[in-house]
Amino acid sequence: MGLTENAVNLNVTQPILLSPDEIMNSIPDVYADRKRSMHGDLTFKQFIYDKCIGIRIGPTDVLIVDEDRIHPQWFYPELSDLAGASGTKAIMVEYFKPELLANTRRIPIIGEQLEEMATRNKIVRDKVSVSNILARIAQHNDKPVAVADIANKPAYMVNYSFLPSALLVASSVFHPLIPLAAASQASLIFNRLQEFTDRGHFDKKTIHAYEKILPDLEDARRVIVALGIQELASEYQQKSTDPSDPCRILVSYPKAHGMRIANYLTNQDAFFKATRNAKELMYRTFPFLDVSLRQYRFKESLARLTEDASLAGWQQFSNMPL
Repeated sequence: MGLTENAVNLNVTQPILLSPDEIMNSIPDVYADRKRSMHGDLTFKQFIYDKCIGIRIGPTDVLIVDEDRIHPQWFYPELSDLAGASGTKAIMVEYFKPELLANTRRIPIIGEQLEEMATRNKIVRDKVSVSNILARIAQHNDKPVAVADIANKPAYMVNYSFLPSALLVASSVFHPLIPLAAASQASLIFNRLQEFTDRGHFDKKTIHAYEKILPDLEDARRVIVALGIQELASEYQQKSTDPSDPCRILVSYPKAHGMRIANYLTNQDAFFKATRNAKELMYRTFPFLDVSLRQYRFKESLARLTEDASLAGWQQFSNMPL
């Protein structure tokens, strides 16, 4: 889908923020499931208020859940209920382990070794722990898993750290590149300091005004994911007029990402929209990034037919350019 068509969709079904009470009113299917599972409504309401951002895009509701401090050992039953509810049509995750490993495996010569290292790496395991549980819930309930993040392959790390370093080296030979190399290095150092201190682009309480104009690959992730959510919402739309049969997309991201993704979807300030559109154009020019919405579904029909369990697994059924 091209940029022009995305802009048309924005004008037709402008996303709007939902209050916590509006979110509560939009999930009757979850309440029905919770009565069967005997989970308390009070804790569920607190979960919605503390960890969820609701957005309505046309007939589809998007629920962005803050996955910070969610750990497999004390996984929120509220999140399990939301993911497995009948009204939740798709689950979008930050990282999808089968995709990450497949992309790593494709690297020439060293791909298999890197895949093995990634499988054993604690940082990688922690980053995919929540999405792994959500993927199992999706598998059990025959729901698709969607991914729109550009940090899904080693090419992202090339842009993230290697490109500024390459510019710095090139500037020592081709001096006109010095200002660009200096700006690139300064931006890299500045944004990484923010990441390690939970400030600036990574502040979990405030979105700062200067973020409108400062480009960064972490910001690129948020811009592209917002486009992916719009595309997903246009695909999964409520077909029933029955309010007890809602259409919902569940999105799981850390808080600093989630609140900015929501802002990119709903902020109607004219200057903000202009800078967002400019960023979209710029981020598309970064080399080798996967600017697309990918969807996967767990398939086991062939495994049942052949009685070979190894043939069951996640299969990509859609790859939509954004």
